[in-house]
Amino acid sequence: PLCKHTNPSSVFYKCSPLKGEKRWWTLEDSEERAGMCGRSAPLYKGYYPVCDPDDPGYSCCSPDGYCGKSEKHCTGLGID
Repeated sequence: PLCKHTNPSSVFYKCSPLKGEKRWWTLEDSEERAGMCGRSAPLYKGYYPVCDPDDPGYSCCSPDGYCGKSEKHCTGLGID
């Protein structure tokens, strides 16, 4: 799905399969940081945190640095 596009000009994100490794903040990790993503968020295990790709309600990172599912979150405009 996300990484299967054949036309590079239609892709607004970089695909980097995580191979089962979690790189996002959860409530169990930190209540303050849960849902934070991108370059403005604190690093997660040395990486910029991403949004959980399997969570339909919070799979996109907004330009404001929070995971969600709105058009603002998922268009890719303004994301580092």
